[in-house]
Amino acid sequence: MLQGAPTSYIFPVFDEHKVFLREDITVQHYTHLALNNVLDYFLKIIQMVQSLHFVSDDVLNYVAQPSHPYGSRTYQAFACAVFMYLQQLTSAMSIIERKVMRQSEVVTVIQLKEAVREHHEIVSALYDMVEEILHEIDLDSPSVCVTRLINILFNTLELYESMGILSQHVTKVLLTVFLCTYSHSSPP
Repeated sequence: MLQGAPTSYIFPVFDEHKVFLREDITVQHYTHLALNNVLDYFLKIIQMVQSLHFVSDDVLNYVAQPSHPYGSRTYQAFACAVFMYLQQLTSAMSIIERKVMRQSEVVTVIQLKEAVREHHEIVSALYDMVEEILHEIDLDSPSVCVTRLINILFNTLELYESMGILSQHVTKVLLTVFLCTYSHSSPP
């Protein structure tokens, strides 16, 4: 569903511009506007997940110039940590999809939205952080890029940590990404 995959158990894609709900699955909604709003919410998450997949794959598969920031151990560790979260997201989304597919109880689009709310917050935080990191890349100075990466990670973690209980789930993932990245950071 939100895995960034071209198809899912619930929403198979029949052509590249349309997504259809499987005929044997019912998801309740009040109005078409309500359904469109929730589907728009899901599509935004899917776009962020696909971008995170693209960036992590790009960094992890980078083999060209060792002087490029993507070639550093720090960027590789960062991309690996993001990729590990995306794997966890895939597992969580599969569980939600299987529950919906069972059709043992009435499922509403609002329930689906609530079921993915925490994941949406985490994906949004990671996406915003990656966008900032990509904006700060300086190809002339890989060591500066590594320092900026660590600094952006730390500042983002600090921001979410200051929110306290409201963002514990986001803070937990960001801390994991930070520690994985920092522990493999190259000396500047």
